[in-house]
Formats: sequence, structure tokens, C-alpha cells
Amino acid sequence: MRAYREGRAKGLEGVPLRFTSYGEGPGPAIVCCNGVGVSTFFWKYVVRYFSARHQVVTWDYRGHGRSGRPENPTREKFTVASSVQDLMSVMDEAGVEEAVLVGHSMGVQVALEAWRRHPKRVRGLSLVCGAFGRPLDTFWNSSMAAPVFDVVYSIVNAAPRAFAFGNSFLMRSRLPMLAARLGVVDRQMCRPEDLKPYFDHLAQVDPQIFFLMAGEIQRHTAIKWLDKVDVPALIVAGENDLFTPYHLSVQMRDRIPNSELLTIPHGSHAAIIEQPELINLRLEKWMREKVMTESEAAQDAANATHDAKIATAKKKKKKKSKAVAGEPAKKRSPKLRLVK
Repeated sequence: MRAYREGRAKGLEGVPLRFTSYGEGPGPAIVCCNGVGVSTFFWKYVVRYFSARHQVVTWDYRGHGRSGRPENPTREKFTVASSVQDLMSVMDEAGVEEAVLVGHSMGVQVALEAWRRHPKRVRGLSLVCGAFGRPLDTFWNSSMAAPVFDVVYSIVNAAPRAFAFGNSFLMRSRLPMLAARLGVVDRQMCRPEDLKPYFDHLAQVDPQIFFLMAGEIQRHTAIKWLDKVDVPALIVAGENDLFTPYHLSVQMRDRIPNSELLTIPHGSHAAIIEQPELINLRLEKWMREKVMTESEAAQDAANATHDAKIATAKKKKKKKSKAVAGEPAKKRSPKLRLVK
């Protein structure tokens, strides 16, 4: 049975931060950093794939998911630096001395800043569908995103309750899912059941906290020190990402010395739930080749082979027991579209 623990860490100014630790193993721990407005649901495929051989930690930012929120929220309490301080508290409480940080969207900036401030606690960086700084400058490949953000933010501050009510109503309607599947995500690869938790969570997040945090990631950039990053980095980019366009990941690949770029064909900003198998396999290979010691990599490969044999044996046993019981065989689900 895989190790499992739900815990609570004390963040900056005592804000309670909720985290979950899955699995254990000889390989490096994996700590996941979310995007703004997102809880831990996008990491389910990473957890499922790696927790048999690694400790995988997921956690909620302050004001998100199950974590608490500070009294009298202000800009200073939602900076990228404050998120990094919260991250260190979570790692301490989870018993993680050093880890591979896997960041998605805003989590890319958090992971980069964590390396800058605490380099000895970072063994590698996996930067998934994110920007190295000022994401509103390139959001939707438009220079209008930042000015529109400022206008909406002023409305939020002028009528916070009315905006929160309208946002909650909208996010619980069918419109966001319809709009997303019309062009924001890869509709052939993104399962609605994987995307729905995102809209459910956005319906609950305080809009003022969302805009405070989004405003702070717009003020943050790692551009001046990307070339100083001295740990291995795997950059994952969706070919059709409208939120953090592909060229930003190419820039990171070109600027970070020991980095590699994985391009997800037709991938959107939600590539992590569109093609999780591809991302997990590449992340596994990269960690063995670039992050782990030789002995760690050999042990990890042996454990993976062992786990695969057990899974195959269980599947055969289950199939045989159904045949004996006379249950009809289930129809095979349609195969995923092959990407060349």
C-alpha cells in the first residue's frame, strides 16, 4: 500500500497551508506547484504515475483550495516570494529536504524563484506551460491583456460581492466548458471530467485574492537570471497554448543552460491533463538521465519494471476471474489519437 498523508503547514504570518504527500521511494521527491486560481486536481496523473516510486507532494496556495487565507489580504501577502516561503514551509512539514519542483502556469515562476532563493533544496525544475515572468504581456498573444486586467481588477475592487456572485454563477454554468472546448483546450484530448474541477474551484476562489496573486505574478520576472540556473530543467510547452505562448518556452530553453524542451503537439495550457502519459514518460526519462545519481536511476528502473509486472499479473487475474464468473467482456474504449 502506498504511503499517504494529509498535512498542514504554517505559512507566512501563520496562514494554514494544506498539503498531501503520496508515496515514497529511493528517487528524488517531486513537489508540485499549481497555477493561480487552481487547486491540486491537475496533478492527479503525476501522482498516479510516480507515487509508487517517489514521494509526491501537492499543496494549495494561500486563499486556494483547502488552505487558509491571511487577514486583510494585501499585495505583500501574495507575492511570488511569499508563495516560495509557503512552499518551503510545506516541504519542511512534509519531510522533504530537496526535490524536483514541477510547476504549471504560475507554478513555473514559483519554482524558478524557489531555486533562486533556496538552490540547495532544488534538484531539478520541470516547467510546464508557464512563463518566466510578466505573463499578461503575452496572454492570448495580445498586448491588450494587461490593460483589460487592470480594468477588471478595478471593477472587482469597486464591487467585490457583486463580482464574486456573478463569477460563481458563471463558473457553475455550462458556458466556461463550452468556451474552453471551442478553442482554448485540445477538445480531442482533454476530458471534460478533468477540466470541470478547474471551473468548480474558480467559482469558490475569492476574486480579490485571485487578482492580487495574478497582479503579483505580472510584477515578477526571472529573465535576468535564467542563465544562472545550475540544475537540470525540463520545459514542457503546449504547441497551441494561448495563455503562455509557445515562444516563451523556447526562450527559456535557450536561456537556461542545462535545459530541454518537450513540445506537446496540439497541446493547450491544459496539456498536463490532455497528454499526461507523454509528459509522465518524458519526465521519468529526464529525471533518470539528468537528475538522479546512477544508483538512483538503476533502482528506479528496476522498481518500475517490478511494478509493471505486478500490474500485468493483477490485470490477467482480474480478467480470468471475470471469465470464470461468466461476466461479459467490456468493450475496449476508443484509442487515443496518435500524435506524429
